[in-house]
Amino acid sequence: MTRDSLDLLVNARTYVSHGPCAGARARDAHGKPVSCFSLEAVYFCAQGALDRAAYDASLAVDSTGYREAQFALAQVRLASAIWMDAPTDEQMATSLVIDSAATTHDEVMDWFNRAITWTLDALARDASDREADSRIAREREQWEDVT
Repeated sequence: MTRDSLDLLVNARTYVSHGPCAGARARDAHGKPVSCFSLEAVYFCAQGALDRAAYDASLAVDSTGYREAQFALAQVRLASAIWMDAPTDEQMATSLVIDSAATTHDEVMDWFNRAITWTLDALARDASDREADSRIAREREQWEDVT
């Protein structure tokens, strides 16, 4: 996992926190569907928020950080599904595209919370020195204080 994936998930979570957005990648203040890249976008589905956060960070959708963030969300979103291997690109895409009307805002927020925690754990496992371990541990403590 990369630091970019963590930053992307945290920033996307901020977009999602503004309120529910079922049936579109983004909606304006009046509930009208708009591009997730529009300045009028206020509410975002999980995928729209991820795309907007990547755009804000100038990360390409084929970058490692973006793919890792998408994978982390797919892992927690589809945790109840049983696969022998990691989900396919198609399964990941369909799991994140446009939150359905049956999906609650709390569920989407929970996906992001669990994906961020999962990414922090992965970064801690991957850390190669004490300084990185302690920095990631501090970030995890800060994150747990927020949630």
